Amino acid sequence: MRMNEMDDPESRRLSALVRYEILDTPREVAFDELAALAAKLCDTPIAVVNLIGDRRQFFKAEVGLGVRETPFESSFCAKAILEQDFLLVPDATQDRRFDCNPLVVGEPHLRFYAGALLKTDDGLPIGTLCVLDYEPRQLTELQQEALRVLSRQVMMQLELRRALQERTRQLEVAEAREQSLRFARAELSDSEARFRNMADNTPVMMWVTDPQGYCTYLNRSWYEFTGQAKDEALGYGWLNATHPEDKPTAEQAFLEANGAQRPFKAEYRLRRADGSYRWAIDAASPRFGPAGEYLGYVGSVVDIDERREAEDALRRANTLLEAVMEAVPGVVYAKDHKGRIIAANRGTTELVGKPLEELIGRTDKEFLDDPMQAEKVMANDARVMAQVRAEALEEEVSFPDAVAWVSEVDPDLQTAAEAAKRCFGEPGP
Repeated sequence: MRMNEMDDPESRRLSALVRYEILDTPREVAFDELAALAAKLCDTPIAVVNLIGDRRQFFKAEVGLGVRETPFESSFCAKAILEQDFLLVPDATQDRRFDCNPLVVGEPHLRFYAGALLKTDDGLPIGTLCVLDYEPRQLTELQQEALRVLSRQVMMQLELRRALQERTRQLEVAEAREQSLRFARAELSDSEARFRNMADNTPVMMWVTDPQGYCTYLNRSWYEFTGQAKDEALGYGWLNATHPEDKPTAEQAFLEANGAQRPFKAEYRLRRADGSYRWAIDAASPRFGPAGEYLGYVGSVVDIDERREAEDALRRANTLLEAVMEAVPGVVYAKDHKGRIIAANRGTTELVGKPLEELIGRTDKEFLDDPMQAEKVMANDARVMAQVRAEALEEEVSFPDAVAWVSEVDPDLQTAAEAAKRCFGEPGP
């Protein structure tokens, strides 16, 4: 509502009436009884609980009229709400405000009216409790006071009715929220059950933490792998399953990542149920709620012991290969299937006259001075590797102090998807 409308007394009065949500509502016993009591106390054939809206009037309760509404233009109560708190009209034919009223000069020929205003707590009139008669008459002081008291009782009923309506709305909202909460809980429970079922049947170990890093869930694979019980593993107990030498580093990495709310990744040795240790990789992603709040981690642990063993074996093999290549006199190098140098001994670098880092990963075209010689060497390499058999070759290659290489391809390495070429160089003239 605009400010100038709020300053208008009629607008404020109508707004107050609207808040009671009373217009056009069915009859209610509490109001009917007050109207009936007013008629008896004042000894009149007509009594009305009348609410004045925007150019209309509505009878919430009535005695002696048999209608719920009459034209606003002929309303006595529309004039009554302009009074301080009470309007008494002993003979309407003698009152200039009503002597031409259709209900006075015509049917039902009303003569007497008395109305006590229905006022809100802040003094806004929204209607009247009135009594009417077909004959001129007066009300005693006691009857007038009784009518005022009954009008206040009408207002109390209106306030009670509004409070009950508001309470009902609050209960409906609360019930709707509770129902929504129950649905959300059921959905969450179902979602959690689905997650646990999925996690318990996945081949990797899985875990979940709260924002403080406290582990709240570990799947079946974890317990089967480590042999820990739930009360041993939850919280920070899972760290006790890591190798004593790895535990401090794993714990520090986890706590730092959790504090920063960033992804977590660590490799450590994890104790099996039989007491042996196997290498594992532990990785997790942070979870965030709809409002961006940090919820904790969801992570997985994968047994990588076999991979670590393979990596260690490869490192040992490479170390051995390097030692063997350095021990072999002359020039020894290896190429992959694309002709790139993947290993070379000191004899090779001395013959080529370039450091090892300028050879590794490069083809003959990239480090030989003569492009035609490079193409010929690479063509021979490709042919020999395609035949998958050893072949002795003599190739002329120009270097500052070399003329030719005699080369031999090992077919066993070729079948392992890595064409290795062992080359012996002889100095040129």
